[in-house]
Amino acid sequence: MNSSIMANVTKAFIGDSKDLIDPYVVVSFFCQMGRTSTQKGTADPVWNEQIVFKEMFPPLCQRVKIQVWDEGSMNDVAVGTHYIDLRRIANEQDGDKGFLPTFGPAWINLYGSTRNFTLVDDNQELNEGVGEGVAFRGRVFLELAVEILSGAGPAESKVSRLAKDVKATLKDGRGGRAGGKEPKTPPPGGGGGGGDGEEERGSALGAEVMPVETPPQNNDDDKESFLLFGALFEATMIDRKIGDKPISFEFTVGNYGNLIDGSSPVSASKKKVERLAELYSRVEPDCAPLLVPQEPEPSKSTTPPAKPLLMDGNRNYLYLPILGKKPCFHVLSRWEDKTFRLYYSNMLENIALAFEAGVAEVGELIKLLN
Repeated sequence: MNSSIMANVTKAFIGDSKDLIDPYVVVSFFCQMGRTSTQKGTADPVWNEQIVFKEMFPPLCQRVKIQVWDEGSMNDVAVGTHYIDLRRIANEQDGDKGFLPTFGPAWINLYGSTRNFTLVDDNQELNEGVGEGVAFRGRVFLELAVEILSGAGPAESKVSRLAKDVKATLKDGRGGRAGGKEPKTPPPGGGGGGGDGEEERGSALGAEVMPVETPPQNNDDDKESFLLFGALFEATMIDRKIGDKPISFEFTVGNYGNLIDGSSPVSASKKKVERLAELYSRVEPDCAPLLVPQEPEPSKSTTPPAKPLLMDGNRNYLYLPILGKKPCFHVLSRWEDKTFRLYYSNMLENIALAFEAGVAEVGELIKLLN
């Protein structure tokens, strides 16, 4: 997650090399709100917490709002916001063809304002979900599921029963919430929680928060490398207010390619290269492989700075003189390999295509026989 200017100021004063952000997640749905615990001083927080909403089905609200906030001593600041449309993750058909809203476990990306270098962020509303975000702010690994409670009485779902079992095991060992501190007043825009305890906060906000087991995740060895290559053809209609200095473009995929918050894929790939080289030497020590593994080249995500010029016929705008030689860029990134999710859909599609081809062939044979 990308830190704010206040986190960088604090880091400079105490001499810490890590971003001192205190994140927590707020989930809002149909006038109900639940929040996780606050993880102190980290840019890679791990919560392993579950937020349960109880509402009539089908709900009148069709969107779930997920926000990540940075808890501060003065006030809390939104890091990013993401909306999940329940209609896009469900099928409202009757019978076996329909299914309830289901999502994940998967990563969702958070977008908001660009990196803040001043004490006042002019585009803070983008981090709070007002408008479309223009910069990558982080990502959250989550799962969403809907379960229908059977009967009209006070029936318990398996989620509620699991929550009681977890609470019973944790009651003797520790009190309150694990891994964070209790929330204060809600942040601006309704993004935080209130109350002094977990039970009071859950009843006041209509949501129940409980710890869950750690979901299985892929390690760095299971990630695949992706190379993004592109070229900048032209840049016109540049405002004269920002055209007094040379302009350069930066192309990023997540934090890869970001010169400030960038993640270098060389370190993880270097270990993989060393393991491959060691494997080749063990299998055939006297024979060299045809393709020797090499370390990937670092990303070149920025274009050379160029001074914009006045446009012909319209002196209110500028353009970059890149007519003859186009600047190119390439960004090397590593992401979780989720292609296995397409295996079954691809097999079903191939079966359908083969069935259609077989039916057409049988039709042609019937015509020949007649």
